[in-house]
Amino acid sequence: MRLASLRFAVCICVLLAAGCGTVSPEERVSTFDEGVRLYDEGKYEDAYKIFDGLSYVDAAAARNAALMLRKGQGVEKNPSEAKRLFVFAAQAGLATAAADLGEMLLDGEGAPPNPSEALPWLQMAALAHHAIAEYHLGLMYETGNGVEKDIGMAKKLYADSAASGMEDSAARLKALGGEPPPLRSTTEDTSGPSRQSGAPTAQEPPPEAPAPEAAPAETTPSDAPKSADDYQDISKPDFSAPDEAPDARDAPDADVPDTEPPGTLLPEGSQPPDPAPVSP
Repeated sequence: MRLASLRFAVCICVLLAAGCGTVSPEERVSTFDEGVRLYDEGKYEDAYKIFDGLSYVDAAAARNAALMLRKGQGVEKNPSEAKRLFVFAAQAGLATAAADLGEMLLDGEGAPPNPSEALPWLQMAALAHHAIAEYHLGLMYETGNGVEKDIGMAKKLYADSAASGMEDSAARLKALGGEPPPLRSTTEDTSGPSRQSGAPTAQEPPPEAPAPEAAPAETTPSDAPKSADDYQDISKPDFSAPDEAPDARDAPDADVPDTEPPGTLLPEGSQPPDPAPVSP
């Protein structure tokens, strides 16, 4: 047992030193799972080293490293670096990372609040029915914060968010004279977060909200939309994607796009555009 543990530790060191760019999917998933295990045990410094080592080639690892940088878990707080990694993960298709980034920009973590810069990221997450992003976006439309005031759009966002179990959204909807819809039903296991490798779409129903910081468990397709609370949790990977993953260090800059209005279904087979990276 001791020899096996030593071999695994050596393997992790080799992967981190190599930048994880040429390792097999099996090695990557075992290394990632070790990071999740260490995180669950509260060994944040060791977990962060693993996620940071994988972050240049894996969106879920980049998001996990960003979460730890945002909270100061196992590493000194660094909002600027956290935002950079959230950009990479969001542009790779993680609605949870887009929601995280939008919330940071909206709340002013590490910089003054910037609702207009938060808007496209929250819209991206809302198109995937991310309940917390829909709540924040609903507040923006209700109050006219960073966007033209639109009570009708706010009510749409609150209603969709409330259907995923977001109680704050249900309360705001009632305050505006709306009636909260019934909760969406699901048969899938939602005991923990999952990772999506594709861009989020608005055609698929979201799962119910899992308990925060629950043990990872994936039984749904890798492109399933995110649920209400899993953006707070450490992500679980899906290594079905090709080894030639994009490198976070090579992520190009882009202009802020004209996104589809939140709550509007996209045409069949289409995807929302990538929002622009944020400034450090």
